[in-house]
Parts: sequence; C-alpha cells; structure tokens
Amino acid sequence: MSDKVVKQKSITINLIANGIKTLMSVLFPLITFPYASRVLGAAGIGKVNYASSIISYFSLFAALGISTYAVREGSRIRDDKERFNKFAKEMLNINLMTTFLSYICLVIFLCLPVLSNYKNLLIIFSVGIVFTTIGMEWLFIIKEEYAYITKRAILFQFVSLALLFLLVRSKEDYVWYASLTVISSGGSAILNFFYSRKFVDWRKKYHCEYRKHIKPILLIFGTSLAPSIVVSIVI
Repeated sequence: MSDKVVKQKSITINLIANGIKTLMSVLFPLITFPYASRVLGAAGIGKVNYASSIISYFSLFAALGISTYAVREGSRIRDDKERFNKFAKEMLNINLMTTFLSYICLVIFLCLPVLSNYKNLLIIFSVGIVFTTIGMEWLFIIKEEYAYITKRAILFQFVSLALLFLLVRSKEDYVWYASLTVISSGGSAILNFFYSRKFVDWRKKYHCEYRKHIKPILLIFGTSLAPSIVVSIVI
C-alpha cells in the first residue's frame, strides 16, 4: 500500500472519528441535563453551574494558551523524536507550573466568606484542573490520535451516564453530579498519561528551555482572553 493511500486512509479515519466525537458531545448533554435538572431542581443545578463557572477562570489561567501553542509548534517537529520528546517535556512542565500557581490563587480565593456554601463544589471542580494538565490532550491532537480520543471519550461518557442514574437520585445529590464531571476527566487523564508513553519517553533527561516558549504562550493567552473580557464588560 503506497504512502499516499495510507495517508488518505488516515485522514478519512480521523475525519470520521472526529465527527463521531462531535456528535456524541452534542447528544450526551441532551440525555444527562434534562435528567439532572428534574432530579436536582433549579437550586441544585444553579449551585453546580455557579461553582463550575468560577473554576473555569482558574482553569483558563492554568491552561494559559499552552495547548494551542503546543499543537502549533509541536506539529512542526512531531516526526523528529528527540526534538519532540524535549518539547513535550517542556510543555508539560510549564503547564504544571501554571497549574500550581492557579491553585495558589484558588486557595486564597476560597478564604472568602461569601463562598463558604460552595467550598465543597469548588474543591471538587478544581481537581479537574490537574486532570486537564496531566491529560495532555494537545499531545494526541499533534499525533492525530483522533480514533483513540473518540473511543476514550465515548467510554467515559457511558460510564458517567451509568453513574448518573445510580448516584443522582435526589435533590441532595448535586455533589455527586459535580463529581461525575471530574471522574470522567480523571479517567481520561489517567488513560492519556499511560498512552502518552507511546510517543514520549518521560524518563529521558533533557536540558529544557522554558524561556523561549513563555512570550508566545502569553501572547496566545492574551488573544484568547481579550474577547472574554470584552463580552463581560458589554454584558
């Protein structure tokens, strides 16, 4: 089989896999949200959404545009094993540092008395920040592992769906409802980390260069943050 045919087959599989993943991401909330809304009521759903919206800002800071930058730059060197290995370690280490800083800000933020009733939910959702970091979704996008991403996503969507019907049975179960989001992302992150060893030797030592990445990452972060600020001001 020629390289051209193999490449065409790979593109077709990736397009199909990405289409299935997109379709499932639309259909899944259509099943879960009506059930959760009916069981938890407006108050329970409101608490969960409020806590989730707060944590989204800390997640944004932890992400810092690293994923977009990593996909852009990593795609250029993905066939050079040594350079890509070093680059992947640099991206993960930078992301771990921004995650650590994000958590410091979150701990300070949690001391506010106004958030005392939401502290448990905020802590639960905050675990998802770590899982997003170690999940390294950018790595699998660079390597075009869309079939793997799709199978993994569908697996944990069905696991979450089963747990939703088992654990969320009354208005007091809103904490379980919030936990299911983290459980899903946590399972995906753990699978990702083990699967990533197929592409990156994390044990190998490199002289990592972080400074050259900081400026473009911050530029991407600023570009993505600006529209959110404008929308917030207008609203």
